[in-house]
Amino acid sequence: MSFTFSTRDTFFLVNCGETCEMSALHFGKVVRFFRLNNYRLSNQLENAENVLVNSCCVITGKVNDVENKLQFVLARPHVKKVVLFGCFAGIETASDQRVMRISSKAIEAINTHFEHRVAIEDISVTSFHPDYFIPYQQSYDPGVRYVLIAQGCENRCSYCNIKNAKGSTKSVPTADIIREITTSVGEGAYEFILLADDCGSYGADRNSSFVELARTLLEIDPRVRLRVHYLFPAALLARRGEYEELLRTGRITYMNVPLQSGSQRILHLMNRAYDPGKVLDTIRRLRELSPKTWFYTHFIINFPTETDEDFSRTLEASAHFDECLFMNYSTNPRTAAAGLDEVDSCRRAHRLAVVHDFLEANGKGLLIDDTTAGPVV
Repeated sequence: MSFTFSTRDTFFLVNCGETCEMSALHFGKVVRFFRLNNYRLSNQLENAENVLVNSCCVITGKVNDVENKLQFVLARPHVKKVVLFGCFAGIETASDQRVMRISSKAIEAINTHFEHRVAIEDISVTSFHPDYFIPYQQSYDPGVRYVLIAQGCENRCSYCNIKNAKGSTKSVPTADIIREITTSVGEGAYEFILLADDCGSYGADRNSSFVELARTLLEIDPRVRLRVHYLFPAALLARRGEYEELLRTGRITYMNVPLQSGSQRILHLMNRAYDPGKVLDTIRRLRELSPKTWFYTHFIINFPTETDEDFSRTLEASAHFDECLFMNYSTNPRTAAAGLDEVDSCRRAHRLAVVHDFLEANGKGLLIDDTTAGPVV
């Protein structure tokens, strides 16, 4: 379904992606688009005939949240049109005739369907409003500016919906990234989070690489410092020497290297082709070269067929990082892992309790429940 909106239309905004940096960035751009183009925004659903729902599809809890809020909105008789925005819009096909879908990777479609003076691509968002973003991380710094460098990735993890939602890599041109950071430096900002679904996939569509991009950005100003939002471990191993040189500068202050499991067997089932021992060895080396860099990671526990030994290896691997996000496995029906045998409910519950106690004792991260998408407390 396709609609056209004018600035006379009133919108109510629903945000289901408040814990994801990528989602928060795109939703922030949409909010600014509405405000700069003088759309009417209401804080009461009853006062708006149109609704925009910002969506997420990463885990069951997020998908359920989107579906529940979407159905709630559609059940209001006064609601005429709904825009489903974000990652879930990139994979969902069946919908009410009142619903138009715009995925975050095709955000430019907003220009086609919404009357505007300021186009969406001319809108810059470098920080997140606290109403739109709830960080999971201890290392979160609201003063650091965000710079989008790519969407999509070159990987095909067996459990992940992001590939289904966004497809292969779409890199932002290097010149555009340089321009954005140069402008921010002129405004007195020097530390930047390079944001992507996988920074390691940057340049795959442009005969370039993330390492080349990072080197170029560090040349803009000697005070520039970079944070690497998400770096697929295989990409790190493939260019280990080059990353060592980057870290040697002392200007890469943060790296998120999502190991996902300490077990080689589980990584094989996840379709993540790397040796966890080599990744941990590389992290040790990078830490030696840049002691002040904050190393962050993600782990999935209770992945289908995970044994107690697999689980123990994951807990052991977590010791190599400053901060860890543990997430209970979530079944995404459109993915290959959905056909594997799941861990039984008693064992799942026991491991959740073990991780919770582990984090309470070590104070170095969070455990996220797949059904609520919130921290387990």
